[in-house]
Amino acid sequence: MSDQSGPPHFIYRRRRPAKPSSQRLVSPAVEVSMLPAGSASRAAIANPAESDRRQLAAQVQTQIIAPLRLLLAQAAVFEQTLTAQPASRMAVSVLAGLARQVLQQANDLEASLHPLVLETLGLEPALEALAAQYERLHSLRLVLSLERLAQRLPPAVELALFRLSQNVLDDLYDQHALQVKISLGLDDQALRLEFTCIVEPFLSEPLRVAVLQRIQPFGGTLALGRLSDGQVHLAVHVPLRQGSSFTPRESQVLDGLVQGWSNKEIARRLSISPRTVNYHLDHIFAKLGVRTRTEAAVAALAQGLASYSSTAASPDADPG
Repeated sequence: MSDQSGPPHFIYRRRRPAKPSSQRLVSPAVEVSMLPAGSASRAAIANPAESDRRQLAAQVQTQIIAPLRLLLAQAAVFEQTLTAQPASRMAVSVLAGLARQVLQQANDLEASLHPLVLETLGLEPALEALAAQYERLHSLRLVLSLERLAQRLPPAVELALFRLSQNVLDDLYDQHALQVKISLGLDDQALRLEFTCIVEPFLSEPLRVAVLQRIQPFGGTLALGRLSDGQVHLAVHVPLRQGSSFTPRESQVLDGLVQGWSNKEIARRLSISPRTVNYHLDHIFAKLGVRTRTEAAVAALAQGLASYSSTAASPDADPG
């Protein structure tokens, strides 16, 4: 992490709605919507990964941050008692300064592992905080143009876009980008998140895969291209589906699907016919914007519409 100091570069245009870039794409945007085999399954188990991050954040808080705060409080007391010993007081002051730097780094680590601002305030304030953090740590110039959304996105979507932003900024920093523009807005019932910067070489393949893993469970797409001034342009679009609420019976069928039960097993447990199960699945697929059982299960898990239970009874077991 860089410890360079200098004038602040962080710019935030609070009242100006985000608009798509007006510059012409001189290289066609490459629309990427497919992942290597098994990537969808990895996306479906993102929640356990987030649980691990939260546990690590809690450990950082209790094992690093709390002791450092206690150390700094004690150092302040020692400084007051060492007024007659300038050399000793200076030594304590230097050590306290180093401890404050470590404390700031620990706070940044905790915020990255468990973005509390995202949970409490939403995506836009979380992106502001993330940009300020990268500005402070890496001297990376961030220009934000964030449209205030009328209502909050589903928590899983907010988290995916926040983690995606972390992935992109980390990659661009590794490629020595000096300035990045981030835009957030709405286009025809779809959320648009854009990153524009000058980097060479083009964005890495691992980053493209990571971005797709974040957005594909929500039907998102990724487009890459270059603008007429040579800047790299990365645009993510995530559809904001309307009217996707489920009836109680559809929710029951969806829960069974997520558990991996067959149509026959779902029908038996709900005391309905397999044909009725198919009827409900057709409606579920349409509301989720998917075409297969696997896609429906992944979308339901990612959007928090259902949860997988490892203790659920085997589909072949007698429910008694």
